[in-house]
Amino acid sequence: MSNKQSGFSLVEILVSMLIVSIAVVATVKLQKHLFIKGSQAEARLVALELAQAKMEDFRDFITEDDFIAINTGSEAPQIYGIFTYEVSWQVNELKLLGDGAVNPKKVDISVSWTGVNQDHEVALSGFLSPISHFSSDGIVDELSSTN
Repeated sequence: MSNKQSGFSLVEILVSMLIVSIAVVATVKLQKHLFIKGSQAEARLVALELAQAKMEDFRDFITEDDFIAINTGSEAPQIYGIFTYEVSWQVNELKLLGDGAVNPKKVDISVSWTGVNQDHEVALSGFLSPISHFSSDGIVDELSSTN
């Protein structure tokens, strides 16, 4: 008579449970890592959009007086999602033209927020000319009258 056993031994079951447990722990750690990186990328995108919007606000001046009024400053903190963003900017006049002339300006915009145990910042720089894009018709008229 032959004595055949069918089924799994206790050792085989324990080894398979160990392998499944390791796979589950690795998957949970990967999901946590992906969630953190995804939220950081989203926070950077929001910060960049805030900086770009502020730069567009500066570009929407209509008169020379509006341009001259562009100065260093900051906004009240803004909450988007789980982060609070602080927008500030530094405006420096470039000394390119002689006395009495309105010089272009360099604008450095900084958006900062506190992420997961760490401070983050996005910076955007640009230049503003005293000639607004609303006054481009006058330039075209001047150019066409000289020809």
